[in-house]
Amino acid sequence: MSRLTSSNAFDELSRALARPTPRRELFKNMARVAAGVVASTFLAGRSFAAACPTDFITCGTQCCPPGFYCATANLCCQTGQYVCGTVCCAFHYICKNGACVVNPSDPPVPKPPHQKPHQPR
Repeated sequence: MSRLTSSNAFDELSRALARPTPRRELFKNMARVAAGVVASTFLAGRSFAAACPTDFITCGTQCCPPGFYCATANLCCQTGQYVCGTVCCAFHYICKNGACVVNPSDPPVPKPPHQKPHQPR
């Protein structure tokens, strides 16, 4: 916006505020402002759900593919896994300090290739 345009906009606003306003118009404008404040209060801080493709599950702002479930907000775990902090553990593992470790009472099983949950779309 150029300085001249900015100056003109300020002049227009000043004129609009200086002109007499009927009470009815004043109350309408006050109601609009109040409605905006109420709406922004209710919508502030909300994260809107993801629009997921067919067969995907909405998980916070992300989508879990088939064979996964929404374990916590924005964390998809594969069916048969459980949440351990911010990762998903297979049933042969236990959660220790936020990491999946081999359950000492189970027979040895191969360590999974990774402990990170599926990265949803």
